[in-house]
This record gives sequence, C-alpha cells and structure tokens, in this order.
Amino acid sequence: MSVKSLILILFSVLCFAEVDTLYRGQTKSLVDWQGLDAQDWLNLDSWKEATAFKSKVKYWEALQRIQKLKEPVGRVLSCRGECRLFRDAGEHQVQYMSEVMEADEILTYKDSYLWVFLYDGTLVRLSPESSMTVKEINISDEKVFLHARLNLGNILWLSRSQKDIQPQKLRETDAIFFPLEIYEANPLTRDGNITVTQYLFGDQDVVTDQYLRVNDFVKKNNKIIDKKTESLLVLPNATIFGEGISLEAYVSIAGDNYFKLRTEEELFLEEPEAISAQVNLRGYANTSKETIEAGSWYRVSMPARDLVLYDPNPHMNINELITRRIPSIYYAREFMFNKYSSEIFDKKITPEVLAMDHGYRKWSSKENEMRLEFLWNFSRKLETSNLAVASRYRQGILKKHSLKDKEVVRVDFFDKALSKYLEHGEVDREKFYNPKRNSEKKKFWKRINGIRSKAYSRTGLGESEKKGTSGMDESPDEGSTF
Repeated sequence: MSVKSLILILFSVLCFAEVDTLYRGQTKSLVDWQGLDAQDWLNLDSWKEATAFKSKVKYWEALQRIQKLKEPVGRVLSCRGECRLFRDAGEHQVQYMSEVMEADEILTYKDSYLWVFLYDGTLVRLSPESSMTVKEINISDEKVFLHARLNLGNILWLSRSQKDIQPQKLRETDAIFFPLEIYEANPLTRDGNITVTQYLFGDQDVVTDQYLRVNDFVKKNNKIIDKKTESLLVLPNATIFGEGISLEAYVSIAGDNYFKLRTEEELFLEEPEAISAQVNLRGYANTSKETIEAGSWYRVSMPARDLVLYDPNPHMNINELITRRIPSIYYAREFMFNKYSSEIFDKKITPEVLAMDHGYRKWSSKENEMRLEFLWNFSRKLETSNLAVASRYRQGILKKHSLKDKEVVRVDFFDKALSKYLEHGEVDREKFYNPKRNSEKKKFWKRINGIRSKAYSRTGLGESEKKGTSGMDESPDEGSTF
C-alpha cells in the first residue's frame, strides 16, 4: 500500500463525521478535468491501486475532497505597481480585493509594493521583487493557525493585536499606498477655513485622530472575535513559530537570511509585553529549537546551522522606518476584519456552516498540535534538501552567465517608498488645498481620490467623526475643502 493510502486511512479516523459535507465551491465530481493527465487516467496499475484503496476506506470520496480542498486565506488590501499571483499552473495580476487561496504564491515586481490582509487579521507587506506563499489556514474553537513560506525579498508579517495603539503626532510613513482603495481608511485632512494659529501649531490633531479612530474600531471588532493566531513561517534557512508575532525578514535563495521580531513598544501598543518565538535551523537531524527575543536582528548564513545576533545596517533602519507609523493601514485592516471575518471566526459557528457557507474545515486542538509537530520536521527536511540543490544550481547559473548575485539587503526595497514619504514631508504636511475646479468640490471626485475632510478641532474629533468613530457612515460635505 502506498504512503498516500496510509495517510488517507489515518485521516479518515479524524474526519469521519464530515462525509456528507460539501464545502463551498466543491462539486460532486472528483475528476479534475483541467489538470487531468491522459496517461495517468488510462493507466491500469493506477486504476487497480485506486480501486483497492476505495474498497478498504469507506469514506474515500470525502477524504479526497478534503485533500484537494483549498481554503480562502485573505484578500489584497492594496498594490502599487505590478503584483501577481500564481495558482496551480495559472498566473494572474492582482489588485485591491483579489482573493488569495491556500498554496497561492504572491509576487511583486520591480518598484512594486503590496499589502495583503489575511482573514485572521494578520497583515503582510511585500517590498519590490519579493515573494510569499500562504500554505494553509486552520481554524479551531480556540485559535487560528497560519503556515506560510517567505520565499524571497523583504517581507513584513504583522499579527493583529487586540490592544490600543498609542497615538503618535508624527505623520504616517507608508505614504506610497495613498490614497487607499478603502475610502474610509484614508487620513483625515483639515478644512481650509482655519486660523493662522491653528495652521502653524495645530496640525498634530489631524494625525492623532487617525489613531483614535483605529482604536475605536479595534475595540468594536474585539467584541466579535477574540481568537489568537499562531504563525509558522518557513524561510529557506530557518523555521519560526510563535503566537501573535510580528516579524520582518530579508530572504535570499541559497544565501543569508535576516529576521527580527518587532517589540510591542516598536508597534506603539499600550501595556507592551515581552514577545518571543521558537526557531529551528536546517539539518536533517537537527530537531533543536532556539528561543529568540523581540527587538534584535538575527542572521542565518549558509549552511544554515548557526543563528547569530546582527547589528542592522543603515538600509535596514531606513526600511523599518517606512512601516513604523501606519494607522491608515491598520484602519483598513479593521474594516476588512469587520466585513469578512466576523462570521468565520465566531466560536459558536458549527462545522457544517463553516464548511458549506465559508469553505473551511474546522480543526480540533489535537489536530493542530499534530499538524504543527509534523510541519516542524517536514519543513526542516524539505528546506535542507532545497538548500543543497539551490546553492549548486544558482552558483552554476551565475558563473555561466558572468552575473553577480544581488545583495540580500538593498536600497531597491525602499527607494520608491522613501521618495513618496519625503514628498509628503514637513512642508507639504502644513499645506491645505482649496479646489481650483468645480469638479474638485464634488463628493465623487473626493471619494475616487481618497480625500476625506473634517472640520478642524483643537480639542476633539471633527463633526464627521462625532457621527461615528468607526468611519463606516462618514461622508464629507459636498462643498467642503481640505
């Protein structure tokens, strides 16, 4: 009997209750007509093996459906430039609201940036020429388990926190994504009808208000969902696991890998606590795990057997600045979280409703533990083999064509984003704009350009904010300026 047959028989013990459940998007037919190989289809030995398996396993149809099931993991929040998704044998260009499924690879091209929202509330940012694959999402009553591979480039993984964010007075940093496609998430702008004193000294209220709006939305969503997220992030040189972790990584193929856990102080979270994660390096027999603390950079060099502390170079510091203050991105996350996640992660949802209405299989705590243990070992062995092959192949290609490998940490990752941030510098931040054309006074023009104006207030929220702190029902006045 094949290994595949043994695995399916074992799995049948765990999911026998799901035999009559059709997941959202599934059909009765088990034939994959698009990916069907004619030789396999007509192979007599394969047919005999399949027939023998079906005769021994009562629930073989349900098991095959579950094995082929691909669950939704998130949606694209914003893309600047060219962002593409690879699914099976197909390739697609993605944009705002494009859905990401399990096993999809997401890739950014030169001078392109991407924010992805995962349904548990996790945010992922890809710098130019970066790649990530979200392998799986497993939902249980107690928590959400995410398994992803960070393939290449610079990637930021931000788990959702239920804590308030400390309001900051400095302007937002990831300005390349403005205006955001989610209109309500765009930063508020001042009404042009203000006094000289307010113009010179009162600009900080507008920035601070954005954090207050985010905190109100976080509290609202916390009443609906309070599940924690565990993340297993696989890099070529290391596997990292932790609960509620926020991690930035620089990944190369057959080269150095760098990563850092961000502290809650760096994320401006109220009542910060210590964060740690477990790391397993490469080697077929290397089962040991090290604990890393937040706030420090680590480097794992080839052959991926040693983990060392690393003093960040200037490029790392500049790149980290770009994502330091991002309340508008956080607001967009809460908007998506409220819209798409409230039903999926409800503790009271039944396995049948979760499967038929949303396309997810509900996992038990024991299954999650078994899955994690398997992935620790599987990822280490697979990546160890990958490193050996990739190193030889890459060196051969570079030598053959007289090419030089790119630096792991380089200016390409933040060059365009930094330029956009500097465009919105201290001088620009003090300016306000009076419409030059009648069309610019219209609500529709403001909406498609991401303009959200408010009456200026030194002591509290503007009039539009008083109507609803969530921002869901806001609409600027027809003739107001910003």
